[in-house]
Amino acid sequence: PAEEEPPAEKPAEPAVTLRVILLALGARSDSSAVLAKALATRSQEMSEQVVRLLLMRRYEPAFEKLFGSAALADRFVGRDLGRLAEPILEAKHLPKLRALLANGTDGARVLAATALAGRVDLCGDAETRKALLDACKDKSYLVRASAAKVLGRLRALAALPQLVDLLSDSDSEVQASAAEAVAAIGDRDACAVAVAQSRLTFRRDPRWFSAMGIAGGEAELAALLQLSHSDAWLDRKVGMQGLGVCPRPEALKRLLEV
Repeated sequence: PAEEEPPAEKPAEPAVTLRVILLALGARSDSSAVLAKALATRSQEMSEQVVRLLLMRRYEPAFEKLFGSAALADRFVGRDLGRLAEPILEAKHLPKLRALLANGTDGARVLAATALAGRVDLCGDAETRKALLDACKDKSYLVRASAAKVLGRLRALAALPQLVDLLSDSDSEVQASAAEAVAAIGDRDACAVAVAQSRLTFRRDPRWFSAMGIAGGEAELAALLQLSHSDAWLDRKVGMQGLGVCPRPEALKRLLEV
């Protein structure tokens, strides 16, 4: 009998072909300049791939160009690009990032907030702090969570009213970021609000435990002590962190045992 012909190979998916082409371009000595020209594309997929490659190469001229790229149509892509942008972020970029926080697309606002969260050392000026305070009311939970994170690391006392409001946010990620922030600031009253809110949560995120150590009652102390004896190292770690800021003598006794 006649041999059956092997099935024809399926053509590569366009996305796969695009990645191969971009990776091939990356091997060229002038790859960054060539890839930068592709930022003008209207294709969201191609724009995203190009921006990622340029940021991984820490190609600083691409930073300004990416703000208007099609890649920033998606908030989760914006978060990823914000993380990649952290190493090349400089003080001169702050005005643009503040403008994006105020009026950018969802993806652009998330990019700005994520990048700032990774470079708290650049966020101490009054204008950037104000932009972050305003971002606490952003419609995106990713922006609100990042803003809370930065304000906590800045020990921004003026942000306590906004952070306390975020403790009862509709999103658990925002709540946990706010709890971590008020604990970093160390305000006992704000931490007491965090403790009360933590009692309403179905499952406590580890970022709640420092606030519990600062302002918690008997139940919170017992929970931290129990965690500090856990066989799981991560549970022990967060338990010890909570005990480390707890003013109770039982906490100090447990820390001295370790």
